[in-house]
Amino acid sequence: MTPFADPYLLPMAGLLTAIGVTEIYRLGPNDAFKQGLWLVVGVALFAGALILLRRDYRELERYKYIFGVAAIVLLFLPRLPGLGETVNGARLWVHVGGLDFQPGELAKILLIVFLAAYLREKREVLAQGRLKDLGPLLVVWGACMLVLVSSNDLGSGLLYFGIFLAMLYIATGRLSYVLGGLVLFGAGGAFAYEKISHVHERVLIWLHPWTSSPVPCPLTGHLALRQDCSSYQLVKSLYSIGNGGYLGPGFGKGTFTTACRLSDAMRA
Repeated sequence: MTPFADPYLLPMAGLLTAIGVTEIYRLGPNDAFKQGLWLVVGVALFAGALILLRRDYRELERYKYIFGVAAIVLLFLPRLPGLGETVNGARLWVHVGGLDFQPGELAKILLIVFLAAYLREKREVLAQGRLKDLGPLLVVWGACMLVLVSSNDLGSGLLYFGIFLAMLYIATGRLSYVLGGLVLFGAGGAFAYEKISHVHERVLIWLHPWTSSPVPCPLTGHLALRQDCSSYQLVKSLYSIGNGGYLGPGFGKGTFTTACRLSDAMRA
């Protein structure tokens, strides 16, 4: 049905999805049921995409700039007053009626489609290293980075940046692009550490996740041990690795105790 499609992506995605739903069901059947509903929606959208692109998925290249602009709009949605919602210091969520979602997850797909289409079209001229050919690519990329930094979602910013450099290297084969990108990222990271309090806090909890005396908690505004506040998830992950190793004790053999709802943990 799709002659140019990769035959391995769908089975891999199906396997990971099945493992994820199984783990969620073990922790909370109600949450697994909700996840299953979204899985049905995703499969329906996937089937629709297959039908629309059954002849050649490369038809998407005709709309690459639309995908790029749409990705920026989706990333900007959480910044709109009354629509966006701040969770754990990062403004990533959009609240519409009874639905909460992260538009950045959809933006990832659209941005990757834009990058793939643009790089395939311009790979020969980009390989020559002319700066003018990088213009549209850098404009869209820079706009996305500005939105991510303003939303305090530096983790996604790093993910996007890594995808960008990897795709640029695959398209052009020029290692200089990768090295230049790493230098820019290092400079940008140092600037963000000094000027953005959220980034400074993230680096601090990475270096010093535990405290023996209460410190100001940015989530509540009160004093608390850092391991009970901003570094809670990091500390719990270290305990998990200490208990089961990097590969875990085995599928379904872990233990789960919590004082909070599973859905709240998933949101965080």
